[in-house]
Amino acid sequence: MIKHLLILIPFLSFTQNIIELELNQNIRLVPETGLNGNTIRGPSWANNIFNDSVKTMSPKLLRYPGGNVSNYWDWNNGWFFPQSLLDTVLNDTVYTMPNGWSNLDPIDIKPIRFQEALNQINSEGIFVLNMMSSSLNDQLIDLQNAIDSGITINRVELGSEFNHDNPFSEIKFPTAGDYARESNIWIDSIKSLIPDINIGVVAGNRGPDYSRAWRWNDSICSIVNNADALIWHLYIYLHDDDTLFSNKQVLAYPFYKVPKYEMWRGFQDTINAIQNYNIWVTEYNLFDKTTDKIFANTWAHTLILAGMNDQLLENDLIELMIQHNISGVLPNFDALDIDNNFRKRASGFSAFIWNQQMKDMSLTQKIDLTTDLIDSVNYENNNGIINEVFFSKIFGWKFSSIDEERAILVNISSESVNINASSILPQNSNWVCWTSDSLFGKIENNTHLQRDTILNTTNIVLPPYSISVANSFCYNDDDDDGVCDHLEVDGCSEDIEACNYNVNGTQECIYPVNLYGVSYLDCNGECINDNDPYIINSNFFGDGVCDEIDNCPDVYNPNQVDLNQDGIGDACDGLSINEELQGLKLITVVDILGRKTSKENKGLLFYIYNDGSIKKVLR
Repeated sequence: MIKHLLILIPFLSFTQNIIELELNQNIRLVPETGLNGNTIRGPSWANNIFNDSVKTMSPKLLRYPGGNVSNYWDWNNGWFFPQSLLDTVLNDTVYTMPNGWSNLDPIDIKPIRFQEALNQINSEGIFVLNMMSSSLNDQLIDLQNAIDSGITINRVELGSEFNHDNPFSEIKFPTAGDYARESNIWIDSIKSLIPDINIGVVAGNRGPDYSRAWRWNDSICSIVNNADALIWHLYIYLHDDDTLFSNKQVLAYPFYKVPKYEMWRGFQDTINAIQNYNIWVTEYNLFDKTTDKIFANTWAHTLILAGMNDQLLENDLIELMIQHNISGVLPNFDALDIDNNFRKRASGFSAFIWNQQMKDMSLTQKIDLTTDLIDSVNYENNNGIINEVFFSKIFGWKFSSIDEERAILVNISSESVNINASSILPQNSNWVCWTSDSLFGKIENNTHLQRDTILNTTNIVLPPYSISVANSFCYNDDDDDGVCDHLEVDGCSEDIEACNYNVNGTQECIYPVNLYGVSYLDCNGECINDNDPYIINSNFFGDGVCDEIDNCPDVYNPNQVDLNQDGIGDACDGLSINEELQGLKLITVVDILGRKTSKENKGLLFYIYNDGSIKKVLR
């Protein structure tokens, strides 16, 4: 299971220099992140436990119905069209589904169920329309019905992967120009129905020179009008021959492959032709093609996805990053294990970590690191040519909003690295460090993973093969004052009159009324006003009873004697003895020690009368 270890002091290492973190000057908008929502193998979007599990991964976006299933999708029924209808789609060709799809039992994943799940998960939908086996008119009806039933539709994609080598796509759209011209018709009609909608079109050059899709983007950019985004599906593949890779070659693989695919597919953010478009990456992941699937669902898989995320963030045109897939497609990709209580797999932990850091953030900057952390690795391509790839052993990003700052740092090296983040993050930042005791052990039931919390911004150690995330909110704030407990300083700095004033204090101010429940005492519990002149020395004042509660505030009477209980002290009740005691007979006079004395004597005397009453007299 995941271990939760609270570290109250920073990890320290005296064997390395501390790397001071700095921010790159390029500031870009944070892409919205999410998950592909292909759930044809279950569960239903009506499954609340499943939806709650999805919610833990904080997806801003969920995609429906997800990928190529959309090319066969009946929106009205929330399932595939029957084969009898698919038979009529293409002239002289039987339009069939991929192996296994036609044998699946239908489940309840209608659009309205998906919207209900979006509401529960607190996500938004992106919808893939069916340009293969449905018609524009029918899809417009489907969109209107969806809107009428309460479904929010702000983004749509026009089909899926028509640029791939697929015999059915080639019949429907023989050239990129055919797809582009048909897309124009769809875009105009959809924007008439939903004026503020954003529409993405299938993009990406593919295949050898002069093949159907080798200059696909040229046709899209020159023909399509009013599209908002180009859609890119990105997978990097590892095969049986790649099992001979070193750990460094495995983990640096995204820095070799993603830039190449970006160039081959025509998605570099420096290309003039695509500057008027955003790029929606609506599917991406590692595709483990090895016989024994040694890379899938491992910590190495999660680190590879971290490298892919880093490279996608480098592209300033990318607006959406949707990881493939939630569940129910292939264990290669699934974020949740539908056979084991929806526990997270490697893709799920990647989504959990990155989505939480990026969701609701506005701006991001790459974290610059020293050249000492640059490493290189060699890869041999299919032609036997050696490619030397340079990459940073540590990479990361800072994310910001109006009131919060977050960061991610990934260490894909075999060594610990000490960093100081105090120059780029607030002092009250907290770090959570994810590590594993095995790069290639399967993540089953949360095995192999450890998660440690570090309460510090300086002298942080990034362990080997780790992902560390920082947040500027407190994990421990018992008094809920926004200052983390480990950064609290006794006292209050806001008011010099406070009892606990401290110029460096971080706590609430405390006043006498908070300590004693009354307003007439000072911070030491002494009277603020005690002005009775001292009987022996008139230069001194105070009888120890605060004036606000003194029954004789102008006369020294510390004992507060009030024999007739009229609320006025006997020392100053204003009545003469003769007037007060008229009709009474004086029996005797005693002093304060109880000795008989004469009423002519000076000092405090007690007159005892025949009715048993006693009168204090100060002479």
